[in-house]
Amino acid sequence: MSQIAFAEVLGYLRQACAAERAGDLTDAELLQRFLVDREEVAFSILLQRHGPMVLAVGQRMLGDAHAAEDVFQETFLVLVRRAASIRSHEPLGNWLYGVAQRIALKARTQTAARQRRERQAMQMPRAESLDELTCLELRSVLDEEIGRLPDKYRCPIVLCYF
Repeated sequence: MSQIAFAEVLGYLRQACAAERAGDLTDAELLQRFLVDREEVAFSILLQRHGPMVLAVGQRMLGDAHAAEDVFQETFLVLVRRAASIRSHEPLGNWLYGVAQRIALKARTQTAARQRRERQAMQMPRAESLDELTCLELRSVLDEEIGRLPDKYRCPIVLCYF
């Protein structure tokens, strides 16, 4: 076995053992490991523990699976950015619930505003319809003027263009 392959296997085994030991740690301890050592395993365990609750908050508040997934992702991005500001005595689940709820509320507000703008845009007369009216008026005026022409001028126009 080559040295590179052996090092990869050894690294995988270390991660597996670390995950096994980290599963018994509290949220505060896992968060501390993530902050200090940047342990991916610690973050992964926190994600497994609290992910379903965060996703459920998004689904209940928004009623849309895709929007709930966006809330899930944004909530854990906030955790990555603000992990150091979480007080050690505050339960992480409670903190994540509050973040997820605020993000879902913001998403619901943005969706409602977008839908309101879309409804207003649907009610506004479209530019094409105004162009069509102008074109119809122009055709009727053109027909009237062609009709007023003497036969010797009207005949070539009708034959060439109509």
